[in-house]
Amino acid sequence: AEGLRYGEKDRALAELRRTLGGGAPLQTEGDAVRLDPALIDVDALEFEQAVKSGDLKKAAALYRGALLDGLHLREDGFGDWLRIERTRLQNLATGALARLAAEQDGDDSIATALRLLQIDSAREDTHRMLMHLYAGSGRRAEALRQYQACREALQRELSVAPDAATEGL
Repeated sequence: AEGLRYGEKDRALAELRRTLGGGAPLQTEGDAVRLDPALIDVDALEFEQAVKSGDLKKAAALYRGALLDGLHLREDGFGDWLRIERTRLQNLATGALARLAAEQDGDDSIATALRLLQIDSAREDTHRMLMHLYAGSGRRAEALRQYQACREALQRELSVAPDAATEGL
């Protein structure tokens, strides 16, 4: 609401309430306007709670990508906040998925590790985990393909070669 001229804030709030319907979940305090979390379901908050409580399967199901993906506003302050929140939630997701993959075995662990690499393709430890899982289940060709995918991702993302542990594996 900052930057609005006198009366514009009230008109904007009235429009929001009209658009959202009766009992709009808006809270105002000074120039700040926010949604009342008690009146709405916010998947990002549910995701954070699932991670904090250790319900990693629920957290994995709730994380579906970057916060407000596709939203681009010219407002610098909001853009800065959004970048920080996207990074914070992505870090929570990668940590939760890595822990979940380590707790799982077989195809479940493989699926979780692959999902983790979709978020961050340069996670060398995850590539190694997949190589171990594939090799351990007799899928040597897939383990070798994973090694190659690791090399390519590290070169593309970080301009580095795999470390000695990956090469040795």
